[in-house]
Amino acid sequence: MTEPFVPVLASVPANRANELLALLGSMGIEAEYRPEQGGAIVVRPLDEAGARRVLAEAAPEREERERDVRPREPALVWSRRGLGALVAIAAACVAVFWSTHLRGLPSRERLVEHGAISWSRVESGETWRLLAAIFVHFDGAHLLANLLTLALVGPPLAHLLGSVRFLVVFLTSGFVGNLVSHVLNPSVGLKAGASGAVAGVLGALGGLALRRDRPTRFRRWQVLGALGAVYAILVGAGPGRDNLAHAAGLLGGLVAGLLLGRFLLVPQETATEGTDERGAPRSNSSRPGSADPAGIDR
Repeated sequence: MTEPFVPVLASVPANRANELLALLGSMGIEAEYRPEQGGAIVVRPLDEAGARRVLAEAAPEREERERDVRPREPALVWSRRGLGALVAIAAACVAVFWSTHLRGLPSRERLVEHGAISWSRVESGETWRLLAAIFVHFDGAHLLANLLTLALVGPPLAHLLGSVRFLVVFLTSGFVGNLVSHVLNPSVGLKAGASGAVAGVLGALGGLALRRDRPTRFRRWQVLGALGAVYAILVGAGPGRDNLAHAAGLLGGLVAGLLLGRFLLVPQETATEGTDERGAPRSNSSRPGSADPAGIDR
């Protein structure tokens, strides 16, 4: 019985096939070119390993292209996976906003009561505010901007991580952003908002994109550049914004994405803002004790 042939290289142009067949023949390897099989070069099974080595040395650029066309992950869009976390975050933000604005514009006391960051309260031991303030927003525009940004950058990460891990990244990034802002940019003005947490979601997406084991056609510097550009557009940076909290949340999310990509199994399925004022005008001083009761939204 005739021994069957096995393919060792596919999609070979006819003008290139003769050259490769001659090369294999010079090495004592019997080979055939079969255009009806998608332009494949085939050899005897016993010669397969040797033929692959010869072809790899003769056409390394082709081998590289074949590695680059291995199956990639599908584009990430809205899906049911992780959707519960996004809905829970949005519901919590809306519920707190409704409670604080039920009787009109909220007073400083009402915002503090619902968890806004007060420098003196945190210093006295109320560190839980660094987490609770994520869900407090000073006005409707502040809330809407954060929820719309989360709706844009949240679904892909929630799809990859699932609800629990997504919530961990969101809350951790927001907490880190608030902590860094509290320590390095103290102020008697209230601070609140989800922008640091939203920036962390964006950072985590960037961190996952930097994983070496995840197929991508982009270089690392391109991923980081795109991350910075999207951050500036969606989350925002500039005067009057709590840039420190935003940047710290972004970096916290980036680290979280890198760690998740390194240590956790990520399933592969087919398939941001300014400063609001309340009360007296803001002072230029950012140190505790200045006469600025204004709120800083994030």
